[in-house]
Amino acid sequence: MSNTREDWVELLHNMADNIEQQEDELLALASIYDERIFIQSSEEKGGQFNVFLELPKPFELKIQSRYLPRGNKSRTREGANGAQGTESVESLTVEYLPPIALNFRFPEDYPSNSPPLFTLSCKWLTVFQV
Repeated sequence: MSNTREDWVELLHNMADNIEQQEDELLALASIYDERIFIQSSEEKGGQFNVFLELPKPFELKIQSRYLPRGNKSRTREGANGAQGTESVESLTVEYLPPIALNFRFPEDYPSNSPPLFTLSCKWLTVFQV
């Protein structure tokens, strides 16, 4: 299969259309969202959306571990093999959690042929929880 001049012209035209549409889309996102929520990438066509959570007041986490220093509270638990151990229970008040981040980038042939590529990440959730 040989590529004709018309094929190359059409390919270059599609690439130019894709680039223009990507730039328009990034410009629209930057004008809609403030810079705390949407951050445009300086290295590639794409960016990051941040989702900030409002926590109820007061928001407390209870952490149980035998590795924490002995705090005000401790309790005895029985392990799977019948052995007993002591766990410390620590209560922490949390006022802020880092945002959940959606990172995306546009492949060269977006939007004509491919969807955007994205990853979802969060510093306080595991990969399976995200």
